Amino acid sequence: MSLLSYLESITFKDYVESIRKKKIIFFVFNLIASILLVFWALSLNNYYKSSALIYSDSSDKLSQLSSQYSGLASLAGINLPTDGSTNNIDIAISSIRSKELFKTLVDKDENLLPNLLAYKSLNKETGEIIYDKKEYDVNNKTWIRKPKGEYGVIPTYIEGHEKFIEDVLRVSKDIKTNFVSVSIEHISPKFAYSLLENLISELNFTSRQKQILESNKALDFLELELLENNIESIDDAIASLVESELKSKMLANINEEFLVKYIDKPFVPEKKTRPSRSIICIIGFLLSLLISSIYVIYSSYQNEKLKGN
Repeated sequence: MSLLSYLESITFKDYVESIRKKKIIFFVFNLIASILLVFWALSLNNYYKSSALIYSDSSDKLSQLSSQYSGLASLAGINLPTDGSTNNIDIAISSIRSKELFKTLVDKDENLLPNLLAYKSLNKETGEIIYDKKEYDVNNKTWIRKPKGEYGVIPTYIEGHEKFIEDVLRVSKDIKTNFVSVSIEHISPKFAYSLLENLISELNFTSRQKQILESNKALDFLELELLENNIESIDDAIASLVESELKSKMLANINEEFLVKYIDKPFVPEKKTRPSRSIICIIGFLLSLLISSIYVIYSSYQNEKLKGN
């Protein structure tokens, strides 16, 4: 008798009878599997997610200024964008995911890469991250890990960025409202909060510095144009552009939430987002039942096969 024909002929009553004959093995296997599952589920780290909701003002003041003075700029031979094709919120999303912004954070925080690449667990009493001793020596603040493929002992910001994008950062945009949800997930709720806060803060800071630098360059250029041109109409246009750039520079200097603004600020999460230990145990128990059932049926098939011989 083939296994397929045996499976077609077996009834639920036969299955129950097979379990009864192998009840000790059946129940012991499932008991051991359940105990191991519980211990494994309990050993898993809790992960916490800090999130923020941000937006960029669609009636961007700098875009308004560019539109207002575009005609004057053309008289002076300067082209300013007026079609509104540059979407600040899309720029913000790309910047949040960029290696450049991540590298800036790494340069400012020596613990960022260890917190992303060398964590092992969390001290629930102190809230401190416990590092893998085979990866990172926290006392001397040195990496002691073995080289991993193309990566050396000391991780680069490129390696950290890969981990950051794949496992830590989540960014989603609501198409209807253009609101953007940004979240950071980590075993440390405090680290998740601080990293998210620093990420948005650095995004606005670098955007402000870039605008100030561009405005300074534009003002230097316009001042030279004023000195070289003697045509009154062009001088008036340049003077208006100078006023525009000064306003742009002023906005960049006084507005801390320059590129994006908060609707909902980051927070220190109190509830874990994963793992769901109950679901893990339930699925694991069902799998153990399936495996033990397959064993019982196959064992019964072997017995029937021996009897037939």
